[in-house]
Amino acid sequence: MRFWLLNSFFFLSIASCIDFLGTFGDTYEILEENGQDYIERKMREKDFQKQMLENAQDQIKKATNPMHLLPLCMKDGEKTIDFEEMIQNEARRRQIDLNDPVNKAKIASIFSVFNIHYLILDVNDNRQVAYARENNFKELIVSNGYVYDSRLEDFVEKSFVLPKHMIKDFSLQCVPTALIFDTKTKKLLIKEIDVSKRK
Repeated sequence: MRFWLLNSFFFLSIASCIDFLGTFGDTYEILEENGQDYIERKMREKDFQKQMLENAQDQIKKATNPMHLLPLCMKDGEKTIDFEEMIQNEARRRQIDLNDPVNKAKIASIFSVFNIHYLILDVNDNRQVAYARENNFKELIVSNGYVYDSRLEDFVEKSFVLPKHMIKDFSLQCVPTALIFDTKTKKLLIKEIDVSKRK
C-alpha cells in the first residue's frame, strides 16, 4: 500500500513540474464549412427553395396521376384462384425455376405466411373509400389516386400502389375488388363489389 502511495506522489510531482511545450509542426486552418451552417445557408437561397418546392410538387403529381384506370364494378362477382396457380404466376413473374423444391417453398411462403385481406380501389371515388371504411379493410391497394390520401388515415394501416402484374395474374376487371386468401382451403377469393348505387 505504501509503495503505491509513493508511486502516485512521485508521478503527480513530475506532472506538476512540466511546462506546456507549445505546438510543433505545421498547422492549418479548417477550410471545410460547418455542415449545419451549410444546410442553413442553402435553405436561405431562393434557387434552393425553388428546387425543393418543384421536387415536392413533382412527387405529388406522380402520386396523384392515374395509374391503372380500372372501371367501376357494376355488379357483384366472385372467383377463386388455386394456391398452385398463384405459385406458378409468382414464379413466372420472378423467373424462378420451380423444379427446385427450395425455390417452390420460398414462393409458397409468400402466400401462406401473410394473411391476405386487401381491397383494391380507386381512392378518388368516395363510394369506394366509404365501403373500405365500413367493411374494416385495413390494407388497401390503390389502383388510382393518392396512396397517402388524408381520408384513409384514421382506419388504414397499409396502402400501396397496384402493381401492373396483379391485373394480369388475378384477371382484375373492375374496382373495388377484394382479395382474401383462405389459408385453410389454399384459395384466393377475388370478390368484385358493386358500389355503383351508393351515394
